Amino acid sequence: MQGKLMRFLFTFCLALTTSGFLCLLYISSSERHRRPAAPDKGIPGKCWSMFNIGVQKYPKRNFGNGLAPGTSYYEEVSESLPTLLRTLPNGTLDLLPKSRLQITGGRLDYLDCGIRMYDAKDVMKCSALRRNGRDGPLWIAFVGDSKMRDTFKGFLNMTPNFNWHIYNTSSKEVTSTTWETFASTHHPKFQQSVSVKGALDSRVDLVWATHGLNIYKIAKVPQEELEYWAYEASQVPDVVVIGFGAWSITGGFASDHESLNPFTDCVDEWMKASKVLEILSRRTPVIAWAQSRSREFTAKRYAVNGWSGSNTDDESLNNETANDRFYRVSYYTRHLSTGAEWADEAMHVALLNSNIIIWDSMLPSGLLNIKECQSLYDAGMMEHPTYFAHACHDDIHPDQFTIRDEHTMILNLLCNHHMDNNGSRYCCP
Repeated sequence: MQGKLMRFLFTFCLALTTSGFLCLLYISSSERHRRPAAPDKGIPGKCWSMFNIGVQKYPKRNFGNGLAPGTSYYEEVSESLPTLLRTLPNGTLDLLPKSRLQITGGRLDYLDCGIRMYDAKDVMKCSALRRNGRDGPLWIAFVGDSKMRDTFKGFLNMTPNFNWHIYNTSSKEVTSTTWETFASTHHPKFQQSVSVKGALDSRVDLVWATHGLNIYKIAKVPQEELEYWAYEASQVPDVVVIGFGAWSITGGFASDHESLNPFTDCVDEWMKASKVLEILSRRTPVIAWAQSRSREFTAKRYAVNGWSGSNTDDESLNNETANDRFYRVSYYTRHLSTGAEWADEAMHVALLNSNIIIWDSMLPSGLLNIKECQSLYDAGMMEHPTYFAHACHDDIHPDQFTIRDEHTMILNLLCNHHMDNNGSRYCCP
């Protein structure tokens, strides 16, 4: 009953005002004083706090009128991070070939504990220890859209020594080229969930949902897979990470220019998904990614010079005029920039008092990347290799170094207790 009331009030507020913030956040503020549920899967509190630096970690802190901290909070936190840009003697900006955790040796000023660094050999050692112990072979599952696709690919690239083999939902082995061809196509009929198996019976799954949280409207595979793990499977992944780039905001590629439905849909779909995710979280850790922020200057550049997805199967987009493209991309960009905080608020409303970890501790790194990309953009380096290496040409997806640090945190959760280290130093002992 309470969930239905929240959805009604959320929709009613959005109908009242184009900004929606005052009414939405007023409703949410009544929830602020309800303490988050403690994890019941034996995840140590310090390990939990490695992933969350917002209201789950500081339940009594006032982040504003809403449940979710705003972008300004994470921007302030990002000021403590080291930059990956350096100025060469000739005045050109260049990129350090390291992640922020690699630069700091696993320390982030806004975390009160350390993070263990992992390379491919460490991951192999962890997998061997898990396989020979009570935990069993390493098994990670990513659920989401192209944001999860990039994270999934990044993990495979980080661990080439596992000799991974890709299998589709029919258990047929496919080449990486074939899979990536499908995975790069944002269309429901090309949804391609895959299971990758490698050394020591290790496994990494991608439950591929191109249209984000609309899993109950569009795609059966994500819905069925999550429900199978929650209710039926004798074995489940060691961790399930769920997250989205643009789709939980834009809803169907922002096709309804005059509609606010993407935002109300986001609340509704999080509410639906939270039911099965909460059941699943009682069997294995479930981590929900905070919403990505966008590189607005990149999207606006595409609006003038050409859309990055010009190879889409939608002929109306391929043949659109420059003027139409400008208005469509501008609308899309506004959804990404202003909608990100709304999407986070919707996620907090649905998940905060559950057993699900809201992962926002890497948002500062992503926001600093946007600032670094803006510096490269302002320097006129849009065609420079450094610009592309830092993912500055992309409007929404995280850069390779942020993704690498995200993998490190996941491995801290799954591997630290198997490795020889001084557990007291790390968030996950």
